[in-house]
Amino acid sequence: MNGPTSVGPFFFEAIMVKIKFTAQGANSIVGGFGPGDKASVSEAFARHLVEEARVAVYDAAPSTSASAESVVAARVGRKPKQPKE
Repeated sequence: MNGPTSVGPFFFEAIMVKIKFTAQGANSIVGGFGPGDKASVSEAFARHLVEEARVAVYDAAPSTSASAESVVAARVGRKPKQPKE
């Protein structure tokens, strides 16, 4: 599901995040999984698995609000906010 997707008159690009499972389980989206298994899932689902369910960790650097804001800013043509030091 990477790449542009069309839903009616709207086009959007799905952002996928790589995660690595730390526990065993199953769900209807990724099926069965065990420790060490990897998957690419949507940002929202990755956040759920990592922060709420606590059955996975981000496989690559997690998308922070700053980097997500940079992506949005680039798409709408404005400069992203600079982090405060």
